[in-house]
Amino acid sequence: MQSPKATLPPEALPVVETRADSLAMRIYRAWGGPEVWARLAYIRFDFAVVHDGMRQLVARHLWHRPSGRYRLEWQRGDSLYVALFNVHTREGQVYHHGQPLAAKVSQRLLEEAYRRYRNDSFWLLAPVQLFEAGVLRFYEADSSTAAYEVLRIELQQAEGLPAARYWLYADRQTSLVLQWAYPMHDNPRALLAQYRWTDYQQWQTPYGIVRWATQKAFLYGPLVILTDHVTFPGTVPEAWFANPLPILGLGAQEK
Repeated sequence: MQSPKATLPPEALPVVETRADSLAMRIYRAWGGPEVWARLAYIRFDFAVVHDGMRQLVARHLWHRPSGRYRLEWQRGDSLYVALFNVHTREGQVYHHGQPLAAKVSQRLLEEAYRRYRNDSFWLLAPVQLFEAGVLRFYEADSSTAAYEVLRIELQQAEGLPAARYWLYADRQTSLVLQWAYPMHDNPRALLAQYRWTDYQQWQTPYGIVRWATQKAFLYGPLVILTDHVTFPGTVPEAWFANPLPILGLGAQEK
């Protein structure tokens, strides 16, 4: 059976007016485009840091994009926490060993969970978020070469992110992002942090193919950011947004 053709009404599509907008849209479409991503309600992924070959700092995410409901399971020291909250309201509860934490502790960890959502989902989905409110786009002609074009974005709201300004280097042939750079510590005078985007994967949805890079390798040291174990469930059990015990990453329970 053929997949239904993904279409959106013209008013729902991003407006393309400038050269920067055109490049941003080509990058977006290389990842699947707005017609597909607008219909993907659930995203499940892991965020991890690999340093000297050791995987660490794993956070497991489940996001219902239309409602903003979110489930985060993350390691903090020797403890594994579960946060059930809404990214629109930032309201929710954090649990440890299935028990709700006291209000002040829960609120502090909710703020941390929200920052993890902002940071980790941006590392995964930045090319999908280029037309969101508060994202300013600029075409960097002087930095572009025969191999790639460069899009600079500036974020008016960068809470939880490593910087407010990023340069995306897009392959001229495929429009896939090959690399990005941003000022370390959001200091415009600092050396740019540069990461090479590799290990592109794709997923056949009912509306078309989406792509993403699972690895972002730091150019100046043995550090890799992973956004992997990505799936796009059509539906999930309602309990996944209510169960206070860790359930993500348990294999069969996620299928």
